[in-house]
Amino acid sequence: MGHAVSESSRNKIKKYWENIRGCKLEKYYDEWQLYRKIVYRESERTYRRYKSIINPNDLPRGRNKYHLDHKFSILEGWKRGILPCYLCLPHNLQMLKEKENIAKDYRCSITEGELYSGVYYGS
Repeated sequence: MGHAVSESSRNKIKKYWENIRGCKLEKYYDEWQLYRKIVYRESERTYRRYKSIINPNDLPRGRNKYHLDHKFSILEGWKRGILPCYLCLPHNLQMLKEKENIAKDYRCSITEGELYSGVYYGS
């Protein structure tokens, strides 16, 4: 089953990786693995920087606790060719109980428009 990511988007993702890592893309990563790794890594950075906004109640994270959830899912972002930097913004991250996050799976709780609108309004 394929995905609808353009060659231009693939090149942007590779360039983004090279910029944040300071090195060329390792050959053993396929594009999906690379995309996920970038989103997870940058999401953790965003979480640390904006923890007081994303997790104001300091909910415990981990197994059988709370997870850092992407309102607009990583898989949908990949399928639609959305650059990882948009998925890692504070307004796209939320805390969910592990069971809720697993049940949500790849579904999105916001639209692509809402994802982008937060960029302009700083939400």
